[in-house]
Amino acid sequence: MFTVIRTVLLKPVGYPDPDRIVRIQGPFNLIRYREMPAATVFAGLGAVGIPESVTLNTRGSEPASVRQARVCANFLDILGVAPVLGRGFVAEEDRPGGPESH
Repeated sequence: MFTVIRTVLLKPVGYPDPDRIVRIQGPFNLIRYREMPAATVFAGLGAVGIPESVTLNTRGSEPASVRQARVCANFLDILGVAPVLGRGFVAEEDRPGGPESH
């Protein structure tokens, strides 16, 4: 039980300035998100979708169930983190009809 409490409540998060991150809740959609940068006083604005479970299938291993959520292209920049492998998102992937990463 202590491990759960430590991980959820006591262990600091792994990104800089976590006290500067604000979560906006309530009715929110893509139109409101796209309108906010012009009216915001925040240093950055990002969006995260509702997490869901997906199954990853890779050659030579058993399928694995993982939690995933759609995020805006600048999500990692806002958190001040970078991928350990591969690349981050590019702005074109955040536009309607833009390319999707797989």
